[in-house]
Amino acid sequence: MNKLLRCGVWRKSLTLTVGIALAFQVLSPGRSEAQVDQGTITGVIQDKSGAVIPGAQVVLTSTDTGFVLQTKTDQSGIYEFSPVKIGNYSIRATATGFETI
Repeated sequence: MNKLLRCGVWRKSLTLTVGIALAFQVLSPGRSEAQVDQGTITGVIQDKSGAVIPGAQVVLTSTDTGFVLQTKTDQSGIYEFSPVKIGNYSIRATATGFETI
């Protein structure tokens, strides 16, 4: 297990692999084109060694509106928020025994 020294106390640390993939879907029914104002935010929560963290609590907060969504990672450490409006967001992840990141 990777440990990090901060303030003289050893703690485990989460690494939020913010390879957040924003997948925006463009739908075009028939001949008319439509613009979609929502998409998906997904990512993987891992520790410093690269091991996935299942069951981590992930909170997505819109920095534009203050709207909050919550989910937990699956057995592969993956989280997904869908649909979300296009905008600016912050993400916070917590898991038992780890620092919040």
